[in-house]
Formats: sequence, C-alpha cells, structure tokens
Amino acid sequence: MQAAVVKLDGNPTEVRKTCYLTMAKYITNIINQPSEVKFRKIRRENAAFQKRVIAADGGLDYLLAVGFREDIEEGFLVLSHSDMFLLNRVRGDLELYSSKF
Repeated sequence: MQAAVVKLDGNPTEVRKTCYLTMAKYITNIINQPSEVKFRKIRRENAAFQKRVIAADGGLDYLLAVGFREDIEEGFLVLSHSDMFLLNRVRGDLELYSSKF
C-alpha cells in the first residue's frame, strides 16, 4: 500500500483528496454492511470511479493492495476478503490522508 500512497502523493491536491475520500467511502460501506455484495464490487467502467479513482495515479494500485481483484468477475473490481481489522485500518489511513488537505 505504501507504494500506492507514494504514487498518489504525486497527484494534484484536489485529485488526491477526491481519490482518498472516494476510497474511504467504498471501505466504509463494506465495513458497515459486510454481507451486502454490491458494496464489495466496483464497476470498472463506472464514470465516477474513473474520474475519482482511476484518474489519480496510484488509486487503482491502492485498491489492489487492499485486496480488490480484477480477475474474479469481468468488468469489476471485487474485494476478495473479509478482513475487518485490515479494512478498519485502511479506512483510518484514508481518513487521515484526506484530512491533510
């Protein structure tokens, strides 16, 4: 994850902040409703995802480092685990990163 954060830090401030906040929202939704499948999947072609996460260098890398995978369902990133300890840590990190702006 650290390599992705280093990449993300190279983006303009607004791009970086938007990416962190968006990823934090994805993770928060999973934590709040862990059995809800729709929160564990992100449609790759979703316009908001493209604009807020993919457009930020390192955004996709960060989600992959967290455990999202591209090879489970075509066209989607799918979280491949249910490690709530990790997800809570990641949410805290993302909230900390986004609060720096």
